[in-house]
Amino acid sequence: MLIEDVLLEFKRTHLEHIEDIIVTDGYNGGKAVIDSNTEIIADKFEYNKLTKVLTAIGNAQGIDSLNKVTIDADELEYNKATSVYKGKGNVRAVDNLNKVIINSDELEYDKTILKYTAYKNVKVVDSLNNVVTKTNKIIYLRNQDKIFSEGKTKITIENKYIINSKNVVWLRNENRIFSDKYTTVEDEENNYYVAEKFKYSIKKKLFRGSKVALKANNGDDYFFEDVFINLETKELHGKDIEINFNNNMFDNKENEP
Repeated sequence: MLIEDVLLEFKRTHLEHIEDIIVTDGYNGGKAVIDSNTEIIADKFEYNKLTKVLTAIGNAQGIDSLNKVTIDADELEYNKATSVYKGKGNVRAVDNLNKVIINSDELEYDKTILKYTAYKNVKVVDSLNNVVTKTNKIIYLRNQDKIFSEGKTKITIENKYIINSKNVVWLRNENRIFSDKYTTVEDEENNYYVAEKFKYSIKKKLFRGSKVALKANNGDDYFFEDVFINLETKELHGKDIEINFNNNMFDNKENEP
């Protein structure tokens, strides 16, 4: 069945016209072929001839074979005029080329400029770097390999380090994450860091913070105006250091400074 250059394929179908909207119900699912690189699979389709928006409802999946992207959602819209997908409900976008998975309640994907915008309960999984990011909004520019979060953001790196911050910028091609907002970091040994702003190198595991307070797992407190910390080796280099030792470590009073 061909409707305005959109090929709809169903084993069995019911076709209904409601003013400028064409509704098709498919049994056992169906497929809409927009062009040689764009397909959508779903239980039911609605096509608005005025807006040129195709809506796929129920077990919807959009396939952008040219860019190696698939989008699954409860409901998926595709605008033929703008080449933009809009997913709602249990959205999962898989970028097979860049090894990024985005889960969210809502998502827009512009296949022309390769831009993802995800909203609400967003989870980004970067399998290349073993990084998981949770927030309420992200923008991912695939051509530049840049991810921007808006609002509170939680980043888990290698299941070892947890960064909580806001408005984080993640340059995947440079393996750098940074923010100029209040940030906390916790490692697998329960060392706790607080910084006014931070930069983190994923490959070097090097954290740089400004006005950093460190609560070590032995109870000692450290304060730095500026500091570099290797989160793997715990080696640190800083300036204007202040240290408050936990007196419990001095069981012998002769050892207490």
